[in-house]
Amino acid sequence: MAVYVYKDVHFDERRVLNFELSKLFGVGFARANYISSTVGLARGCRTGYVNFFNFAVIVFLLKQYYGTDIFLKRMRENRLKTFLSFKSYKSIKHAAGLPIRGQRTRTNARTTKGLKYLNRKVSK
Repeated sequence: MAVYVYKDVHFDERRVLNFELSKLFGVGFARANYISSTVGLARGCRTGYVNFFNFAVIVFLLKQYYGTDIFLKRMRENRLKTFLSFKSYKSIKHAAGLPIRGQRTRTNARTTKGLKYLNRKVSK
């Protein structure tokens, strides 16, 4: 049996190919289903039954038509940088780590504020 590795993700040959493809950043389950059906593989096909040619076609489709990993992370960072450069009310709240859409901050919003305020109250 062959061992398939793409972008430092090892595919387990006993598991279904769609689940293994969804391990990649930027490839969800729906996109993994679409890619495997485009290649001509059955829906429940195990990774161990995929030959090198089919895997090469999958890698080609991922590189050519879908951005994965570092490309998507850079796009997300660039979108966030341009958003924060607007200096709108929403971007200032986002940069401060506060809730953006008008939620209450006096007694709630522990998740967005972080635990730093909670830790200070506990230590007193």
